[in-house]
Amino acid sequence: MATTKTAKLIVLDPTAAPREMLQAMAPALDGLGGQSLGFLWNSKPNGNLLFERLEKLLREKYEIA
Repeated sequence: MATTKTAKLIVLDPTAAPREMLQAMAPALDGLGGQSLGFLWNSKPNGNLLFERLEKLLREKYEIA
């Protein structure tokens, strides 16, 4: 009589409990008017087109510097 071995599979849960915040969050801004914004581009293709369009939309909607 032949015997077969069954593989044992262990499933782990990689999630951890959320960390406790050591510092309070900064207060929210009243708006973007008069604020300076910066964009960080990681050189992905067409990122420059995205940021040019985003800048135009933000300047139209909010009076950003």
